[in-house]
Amino acid sequence: MFMFQSPAMDALDVQRELAALRAELAEIRRADSEEWIDRARAEQVQNIVRDVLADSSTRQNQSGQRWRSDYSAGLSVASDDGNWTMTFGVTQQVKFVYSSAYGDESSTDDVQTRWGMEVRRVNLVMSGTAVDPSVSWLLMFQYDSQPDRWASAPNTFQPVYAYIKKDFGNGVTALIGNHNVPWDIDSTYFEGCSLTAGDYSIFNYRFGVGRQSGLGIQLQDSAFRLRGGTYTQLTQPGGGWNTDTNLSFAVAGRLDYQIGGKWVPLLEVHPVWCSVLDRCGAMAAPKIRPHRRLQVRRV
Repeated sequence: MFMFQSPAMDALDVQRELAALRAELAEIRRADSEEWIDRARAEQVQNIVRDVLADSSTRQNQSGQRWRSDYSAGLSVASDDGNWTMTFGVTQQVKFVYSSAYGDESSTDDVQTRWGMEVRRVNLVMSGTAVDPSVSWLLMFQYDSQPDRWASAPNTFQPVYAYIKKDFGNGVTALIGNHNVPWDIDSTYFEGCSLTAGDYSIFNYRFGVGRQSGLGIQLQDSAFRLRGGTYTQLTQPGGGWNTDTNLSFAVAGRLDYQIGGKWVPLLEVHPVWCSVLDRCGAMAAPKIRPHRRLQVRRV
């Protein structure tokens, strides 16, 4: 038996097979293209998520976690690592004053009698640390309504403290600026922080040397405390640099020996609010808290 197929039929079969192959190839290409697009989209989404998370972390580090603030004995602002801190505080001392005296007999009005409320002092205090917790600073302005030994210009705000202190550890402390001279008992001044019958220690007020600009150092261990410093002039308010007051220098020091007890400034009256100062005794040892001997009230 002989089989015979025309060339036209062969060409038609070939065309059909080619069409089927082309359709299969197109399907393969389409599937592969969709899979590639899915992979590219997944990579793009992952990159977007990474960028968003990185940006969120950067913003949080720069704003949310770097600084914190609270109010405890003053408005405080601090860095997240605790190296930079700043505390603002204001104290106001208000008193009721009554003074009765008599003029000469010819006077019809008793002009010598005075009474009323008085804003005795206002303290603006800023303190904190810089660069490292061992480096502290204090800036204090004070308004006095009346002149006294430590307030030569009443009715004005005057700087009374402005210094930087460094704790080197092992009981060694140094400070530079305007601070209490280490001569008086504990170098302590109430400065209107407390409402007491007396504004100052009587001994310090009569025999003390007050505050001066200079360089001071303290050495302390469990048995003794040695404080000393060099200053421009003792018992003289700070003035301009001129030949009348600055051709010489003064030194002062104090040695305390501990027989018993703890190193605390026993003469310092220190209500809780005055922890804003925390350095009224400018040469006091770090981390020593005062012992409260009197009960005081805050206005």
